[in-house]
Amino acid sequence: MSVSQVSVTRQCHKSVSHVSVTRQCRTSVSHVSVARQCHMSVSHVSVARQCRTSVSHVSVARQCHTSVAHVSGARQCRTSVSHVSVARQCRTSVSHVSVARQCRTSVSHVSVARQCRTSVSHVSVTMSHVSGARQWRTSVSHVSVTRQWHTSVAHVSGARQCRTSVSHVSVARQCRTSVSHVSVARQCRTSVSHVSVARQCRTSVSHVSVARQCRTSVSHVSVARQCRTSVSHVSVARQCHNVARQCHMSVSHVSVTRQCHTSVSHV
Repeated sequence: MSVSQVSVTRQCHKSVSHVSVTRQCRTSVSHVSVARQCHMSVSHVSVARQCRTSVSHVSVARQCHTSVAHVSGARQCRTSVSHVSVARQCRTSVSHVSVARQCRTSVSHVSVARQCRTSVSHVSVTMSHVSGARQWRTSVSHVSVTRQWHTSVAHVSGARQCRTSVSHVSVARQCRTSVSHVSVARQCRTSVSHVSVARQCRTSVSHVSVARQCRTSVSHVSVARQCRTSVSHVSVARQCHNVARQCHMSVSHVSVTRQCHTSVSHV
């Protein structure tokens, strides 16, 4: 097999918004028939991860689901193999809202070694109420995500290394809205400081061998959100959805002051 027959397509998307992390990776190697799709989302202190690996002409279909919601874990793994030897090892541990997952799949006679690791540690959520004035806080501190996967196809392999690091991304947003005697003043500020992104990709091909290594790490993602609403001498109807950040307020004949802070630091 020549190198020209090996096509690799990789697409990565990663967004951090309102304590939600969505990551999508796809890798396809034609003429060796390796299709890989990974999804990872962190939202509302719940982790849902889906990994699929299929190798045609050796008939390997693998599907893993891991969901952690409200400190409850449900995991489902399926592996079907025909006409090939497969060694597979999967481990999943859920402890104190921390998830560490390691999956390995090796297929001989086609020489495919795959390793996926995903760790989410130290996810803490606190909500508090203050009498008189309503105050609620939701903080997710030290959400560190480390992901590493290797895919090597012997007799058609080489070496490709991709690294992406985003460090010190701090976002501070402050919004104030005051209503007093039918006068409205609104002030919003958004600052983004120290956004440094370094991406490095290397590809080397020797003797028609390709080894691909990709690493993506997001460490110390701390999100703190604080909302305060004080109302005096009036009937107020207020509805808030915590992480979705949707608030509705209806106020009649009163001054209302609302202050919201949202900071995302050290992504």
